[in-house]
Amino acid sequence: MKELKKLALILRALGITAKVEREKITYNGVHEYDNNFCECDKGLVHFDVWNDDGEFELHFTFKDTLIYDTLYLDSLLQVVSEITSTISKFED
Repeated sequence: MKELKKLALILRALGITAKVEREKITYNGVHEYDNNFCECDKGLVHFDVWNDDGEFELHFTFKDTLIYDTLYLDSLLQVVSEITSTISKFED
């Protein structure tokens, strides 16, 4: 969760809307686990980012279309670079 909070802070400093979300996942009414991720938006570009076991997983949506999911990156720097470069390609 700490890495996701760092990511959100960096992205907000770059003018990108970002917040860490926590969804409770239940099965048959019993709490199974928490789904923690960072939501990032700028214009029509949307990313969801997870961080598990030191690896980041990204899902990218443009408008209402999922462009890719399960892109795996190893570092926070790679994630910030991927998000900012993608936004610059899709901005009007």
